[in-house]
Amino acid sequence: MLTSTAALLRAAAAAGPRGASRSSVRSVSTAAAKSSSSSSQQQRAAAIPVLAAAAMAVGAYRWTEDEKERNDAAAQCFFGGSAKVEQAVKETEDKFATYWPRNIMILFGPPGAGKGTHGPKIVASSVRSVSTAARSSSSQQQRAAIPALAAAALAVGAYQWSKDEKERNDAATRCFFGGTAKVEEAVKETEDKFATYWPRNIMILFGPPGAGKGTHGPKIEDLLGIPQLSTGDMLRAAVSAKTEVGLKAAAVMKAGGLVSDDIVVGIIRDRIREPDCRFGFILDGFPRTLVQAKALDKMLSEEGACVTKVVELQVPDGVLEERICGRWIHKKSGRSYHVKFAPPKSMKLGADGKPIKESMVDDETGEPLMQRPDDTPGALVKRLASYHGETVPILDHYKPNGVVREVNANQGMAGVWSEVLASLSRK
Repeated sequence: MLTSTAALLRAAAAAGPRGASRSSVRSVSTAAAKSSSSSSQQQRAAAIPVLAAAAMAVGAYRWTEDEKERNDAAAQCFFGGSAKVEQAVKETEDKFATYWPRNIMILFGPPGAGKGTHGPKIVASSVRSVSTAARSSSSQQQRAAIPALAAAALAVGAYQWSKDEKERNDAATRCFFGGTAKVEEAVKETEDKFATYWPRNIMILFGPPGAGKGTHGPKIEDLLGIPQLSTGDMLRAAVSAKTEVGLKAAAVMKAGGLVSDDIVVGIIRDRIREPDCRFGFILDGFPRTLVQAKALDKMLSEEGACVTKVVELQVPDGVLEERICGRWIHKKSGRSYHVKFAPPKSMKLGADGKPIKESMVDDETGEPLMQRPDDTPGALVKRLASYHGETVPILDHYKPNGVVREVNANQGMAGVWSEVLASLSRK
């Protein structure tokens, strides 16, 4: 096409001005336009494979980068999962080592009975059972990682990319959810060992009215994962469930009598056999007398347990009046408020500086708050006299066991909690 265009131009030049008619000029222009159009099409056609190759190169580079990120994530998931299991097990062990009584055993037997054979087994099993889950999980993850990492290396540039991609995504999903399951399983195995072979953490929380048992008791529950048991709540639950001991208590109360210590101890025995008490529990409101303390000790010894910690929150009597007489509670939940130290958001004061009763409502539910009938100065004097007279003998009863701890509760909340933590820690 280029050759014919040049020939036309030469012919027009030879013909001169006269010979260069309008038709010949148009012919030349048309031929040139056709030549240019054809040349552009050829150039575009030649560019297609180049552009396609460039697009493929960009895609391959991006795929390689994505593949590297996926493989790195997979490796971190596989090998990082083992570290998470070991860390979770260690945290569980540390909690029990800090706040639970030690498992101190004496192995007796005549010569030849097998002490030398079974003693090392007990020691080894107590160590292995904690770390078996972590080591097993680690070795399994490493073995599982080898083919996955090898497949990732061989997959670069593979033709069936989509199939490999699906398999990798499925493996990543299994690794993520499987890793969580392995951590939970390892922690459960560790907890089961302590629940089976270690002494339970059985605490008694003492303190005069207004000392802060209702504030710090739930915090101890959250920290240790053991329930705080109130004798009143246990009694009502047993009566409602119509258990054998609950029916006895119901009959006594219906007749207008006082529930005996034997019945209360029986209710406690039933309650502490429930699964949530397998690590231990906190007793609140019991024992109140030395006789009850001895009855409790007898029942626990029959269960193969004993009181392991007695914590007394100490506050001077002169301070307690301000605390007690300013206290308001939400009956359903037990949430406690104080007109000075922790007032409800709705509280309004009257002209006399005292809170208006109608304004005292629970922050969460908006339901009315109440004051206990015995939260008065006159009633407090009697309650404190009764507390000191009954509690001191109980503390003296447990002190020879080395389990009594005293906490200065006449300070800021942070200071009290710091001392509570110190009293809970094994020394």
